[in-house]
Amino acid sequence: MPLSQAQTASFLTTSDAVHGLDRHADRIGYFVCPPLEGSEQLTAALELLGLESEDAIEKVLATHDRTVHRTLEMLLACRPRWRASRTFLCWLGLVAEYPTVIDSDELQKFGWDKEIADDVARVVSIVQRAP
Repeated sequence: MPLSQAQTASFLTTSDAVHGLDRHADRIGYFVCPPLEGSEQLTAALELLGLESEDAIEKVLATHDRTVHRTLEMLLACRPRWRASRTFLCWLGLVAEYPTVIDSDELQKFGWDKEIADDVARVVSIVQRAP
């Protein structure tokens, strides 16, 4: 059974993995947004991907922690000021785990700006190919 909006919101506010990514984003210069900004779209994406538990999301984030950290750093080189909600940080993990499903076009279907979606998909791909 898919996660509800309330379960997604709870995960975003209690997850140690998300909290760590949030601290990293703040430390390197991101403007940290309200943690639940865009969580409705994230809930829909989790359902699309079949991620039905907090443990499943946590596993994706743990698997791609290094990729998300490096992606955050490289995105700042593309554009000096980024906003980052906890939802955005989870999206980076999803793009890393499911690059053929959550690509720029799919991000745009979830309401992302084309330029930002293109940058995120491109940078995640570059980071994953780097040694």
